Amino acid sequence: MNQKISLITFILGLVLVIFSFTLRESYEKEMYQLYINQQKDNLVKGWTKSWQDYLVQNYKVDSDSNVITVKVDRNGKLVDKAFFPTKSKSESDWKQFSSLTKIDQKKFLESQLTKNDSWDKALAVKRLHSNDSSYQFKKLSLYEKTLVDQSIKESVSLIFEQLKNKTDFSNIENRYTFDRVLMKADKDGVVSLSVPSLNYLTKILFPAFRSEANVTEIELSANPFNIQIKQGFNPFKFNSVREKTLMGLGFILLFLAVGLYLLELKNKRLEVLKKVSFLNQLVHEVKTPITGIRLNSELLLKHGHDEELITALMKSSKRLNDFFEDIVLINKGDKSLNLIRLSQSEFQDFLDEIDSEFKNKIVITNSIQESVNIDKGRLRVVLRNLLKNAIRYGKRGTLKMELIDNSLVFQVQDEGPGIDLQDSGKIFEEFYRAKSAKNTSPDGLGIGLSIVKNLVTQMNGEIELKNPGKEHALFELRIKNES
Repeated sequence: MNQKISLITFILGLVLVIFSFTLRESYEKEMYQLYINQQKDNLVKGWTKSWQDYLVQNYKVDSDSNVITVKVDRNGKLVDKAFFPTKSKSESDWKQFSSLTKIDQKKFLESQLTKNDSWDKALAVKRLHSNDSSYQFKKLSLYEKTLVDQSIKESVSLIFEQLKNKTDFSNIENRYTFDRVLMKADKDGVVSLSVPSLNYLTKILFPAFRSEANVTEIELSANPFNIQIKQGFNPFKFNSVREKTLMGLGFILLFLAVGLYLLELKNKRLEVLKKVSFLNQLVHEVKTPITGIRLNSELLLKHGHDEELITALMKSSKRLNDFFEDIVLINKGDKSLNLIRLSQSEFQDFLDEIDSEFKNKIVITNSIQESVNIDKGRLRVVLRNLLKNAIRYGKRGTLKMELIDNSLVFQVQDEGPGIDLQDSGKIFEEFYRAKSAKNTSPDGLGIGLSIVKNLVTQMNGEIELKNPGKEHALFELRIKNES
């Protein structure tokens, strides 16, 4: 009971420790993430500023054929008045468009493409691109390009955002500066607001910048003038997954250690209980023949010579001797075989000795008609133990033997209740007694069949229970008739 309380207390304490660690880890993770995000923001700002300075110093517009440029005067007014479409001189009837067939609609839209810089053309470009994104246009204005190319649209949006936030360009010189886009004035005072093409930036300038800055964890954001950190980058090389894995493995090892310790305690407890049970049975087994010897000896001293008392005395001493013989056998270190060739008559004498020991309580049937090679000592102990069990649990026993494929086959069967199926796999273990054995005969240590199994193995033989779960337990022993 105390062990259960201790175990429950330990588990509860461990759960509380894990819970507190979890709460602390959650809080530290949140604080750490805030700190990481702040540091990332600082890094992004620093790298973005460095990137913008690099662009100002290294951008060459002559090398960028797809640069997007809008020109304004010093007051931020568009120099190219035709940037935005104008009204067509001959307006088209767009109301009839929806009633046309698809073929006629395409013809109608393509007819509008001749009206350069008009809203009719702009609308036609937008609809043609919407119907077929791969449609090839011959010549488009910058505004019309924004209708078919998202990157150009975003670049132009950056330029007009610059115009929205800055109207005075009087301080712009004949070299690139940066505010929201690159700006540079020519000798006539016309200011070019430029956004380099994404292709030029990603293939030429940005790789050169990353190499010069010796950083690989950055990339261009949607706004090509800004830098962003690649997904999963941690500036402190901290791997939260790894840390959690290590912590998890630590707890697993802790639980495993505790489990193994408790299992060891359980095994030791079972071992102690087994030893206590063995000692109790040992005392009981030894006490009975010793008591018989003592009582019979006292009667002989009192009444003198008596054949019946002497027989009883011999029986008790033999039982005690057999018991200790079994104990010695189960712990015997010498495993070498002592094979003896017995003729047919010598083998029959060997069986007759066993038969006489049990006094008409067994029936022996021998079908072997030739000489055999056996370990006489080991085989005698094996057959005696099997026959003793047959008589103890079934009152009577039978022993049959024959020679099959140069193997000696012995079958020992009793007349008892048999061995339950659930016990059949354990009956050859030391100190194990089947339920039916305990009910039939409370006495016994449960070492007889263990001795049998051990000796049969030493003789390179096999033994098995042939009818588990049925009445009249039948054991079959097979041993090679070694030449």
